[in-house]
Amino acid sequence: MDKDTASKTLGDLTAPRRHQSRGRWQTVLLTLVLLGGLLAVLSTVFRDRLRPSVAVQVGSVLLLEEDGGTVSGQGAQASELLFQASGWIEPDPWPLRVAVLTDGFVQEVWVKEGESVTNGQLIARLDPADATLEWREAQAREAAAQAAVAAASNQLHAASTRQEAALARVDGAAAWMAEAQDVWRRFSSLSAREVAETRLIAARRALGVSETELVAAKAGAAGAAALLAAAESQIQTRKADLAAARRRLEMAILALERTRVRAPANGIVLRRYVEPGSKRIAAMDDPDSATIISMFDPNHLQVRVDVPLAEAGRLAVGMPTRISTAMLPGQTFTGEVTRIVGQADLQRNTLQVKVVIKVPSVRMRPEVLCRVEFWGAGGNAFAEDGGPASGRHALWVPVAAVPEGDGPEQEVWVVHPVSHEVERRAVRVGPRRRDGYLIVREGLRANEMVVIGGGASLKAGRRARWQSDGGPK
Repeated sequence: MDKDTASKTLGDLTAPRRHQSRGRWQTVLLTLVLLGGLLAVLSTVFRDRLRPSVAVQVGSVLLLEEDGGTVSGQGAQASELLFQASGWIEPDPWPLRVAVLTDGFVQEVWVKEGESVTNGQLIARLDPADATLEWREAQAREAAAQAAVAAASNQLHAASTRQEAALARVDGAAAWMAEAQDVWRRFSSLSAREVAETRLIAARRALGVSETELVAAKAGAAGAAALLAAAESQIQTRKADLAAARRRLEMAILALERTRVRAPANGIVLRRYVEPGSKRIAAMDDPDSATIISMFDPNHLQVRVDVPLAEAGRLAVGMPTRISTAMLPGQTFTGEVTRIVGQADLQRNTLQVKVVIKVPSVRMRPEVLCRVEFWGAGGNAFAEDGGPASGRHALWVPVAAVPEGDGPEQEVWVVHPVSHEVERRAVRVGPRRRDGYLIVREGLRANEMVVIGGGASLKAGRRARWQSDGGPK
């Protein structure tokens, strides 16, 4: 066996081993990748549980009737905070869309988002070339129709004069015939000796001529009457044509005016949908195809609030509210529930209500997030029979959750129900105590969890854990 043959034989023997080794490394690498991906998914899903947590005791904020408690100091307020919810400012009752009433291309736009506009202010203009040509053509048609009416009026006047002349001729012919008849009657009653033959013949001839003249005059009068009727019909037609021409002119003027889009009321531009060169079509299915801008009245605003279903049972139209927003820190606004929508949101587990802002700020803008406090005027909104409830309700927090201190302004640790992270929250409490609970004026909501023990080492954002509900049984 020569050297080349031996090398080839050795390569044939080692090739399967190299393939097997490469396959094993690919399997190991794929396994490592899958394990790494699984660990990444698990770390993402259980990230909160893997974070270090602090063992604490928690209690619940309760909503109870205000009875059976002892009061130290001043009595409870006439109304109590029932719950709070987040909402978004929006126009009341809805934004106003300013749309074109004719198709065309936008030539100019004179307003931008956030600018104030007044009623009748010109905000945009469509290309007026076609409308201007139609207006001029309608003007020419109206002028021609007016000229036709004037000509028909002249014809009517001439026909009327002609008829008057024909009637006068009939009257003259009738008088002449009456006179001829009278002469003929007198002559025919005399004897031949009393009247000459020539005069009798002349009287008969005159009577015949007068009769012929009367017939001709009546025929002329009938023709004049027909011409007068035709002239009257013609002028009515021309007047109708003039009225139609004037309507077309009015339509052309309206079409030309509609190329100028004006604000229908005072307000602030919420959104601009066009810029020069945009095409606007009034009859499209797209609701924005005709819109130039949307606007709102800053003096009429409301809040769209998503109320949790657990709190929705206490809602009532007319319920007083207090509204605050981070956009205007330190300011609160009074409001009132005006509408409760007819269908709940199953995905969010909420019921939407509309809360009117009684005196809004001119700086408020739609879709700004705000916080709405719902206050019960002396208690719950509804009784079990659907009528107004008679008892007054209030929120109560475990005394252990409130640090020892003087004054109504305190801070408590609140546990997030999902992430179990804690946050420090300022609350205002009252002097009334009841079975280990302290009345809450504001800052908390019903069923929120608060730390009542083990919070010495807590920091904002830390996770809390507990073995059982440390609140009241």
